[in-house]
Amino acid sequence: MSELLKKPGVLIPVALFIVAAVVALILTVSPAPPRALANSMLGGGEGVDANDVELLMRRIGATPETLAAAGLTSNEAGNVVAYAHAFLQTNATALDAADQAVADARASYETLRRRARSGLASPQDLSQLTAARTALDAARTAQQAILDEARDDAYTDLTVTQKNVLQAVVNASANSCLGVAICAASHTETDWDTIRRAAGAIRSAAYNGEEPDAEALTIIDDAQGQAATVAAQANIDVRLVGIAAAVATALGNV
Repeated sequence: MSELLKKPGVLIPVALFIVAAVVALILTVSPAPPRALANSMLGGGEGVDANDVELLMRRIGATPETLAAAGLTSNEAGNVVAYAHAFLQTNATALDAADQAVADARASYETLRRRARSGLASPQDLSQLTAARTALDAARTAQQAILDEARDDAYTDLTVTQKNVLQAVVNASANSCLGVAICAASHTETDWDTIRRAAGAIRSAAYNGEEPDAEALTIIDDAQGQAATVAAQANIDVRLVGIAAAVATALGNV
């Protein structure tokens, strides 16, 4: 051993350097992403972390903005996070399996559908296409059943009125570009189409530096004047900041 390493005052720094190098090497080659590693160190438990809970909440329509639109308090929003977390701790495996079943069924269906559209499908392929579509529908139904159960659990403490607002937003998810408050009101599909076209005309006019069409403005004004939309927007204005903070805090405790 060199005379330098034999000195006691040098051994400790050298040992610390070696340990640091080993730790750095482990972190470099670890397959776990930094966020997953952080969550595991914070006690995510049962393989469910804050990211999983937040994703589930988005899938069932429980974002800070929708919870605010429905008139939840900060405490109620925190409870939604807790209930969603509890659901995942019991049902994460089932939901993962359902998601994978949908992905597999969709892949099979799309492969056969492309073959059919190309004109290269055999009679057997066409027969399998029908069966593949049936399998995809069945997989989606099973997946949705789990998500519906998750929504029911997450909203355990909510009132019927709050649940109705949240469901209205989910029902209008195809129109989410119009904003949560507008989606809180019920409209026929014809009305939704009219509102979307009006919003598109207004955006196009703004992009081109033109005055928006008066009829389009009237349509949007009418949509924004619906009682459910007015109430939802008022709730968002008053509650969103507090609810966003409550949800972030609850997710941090997962």
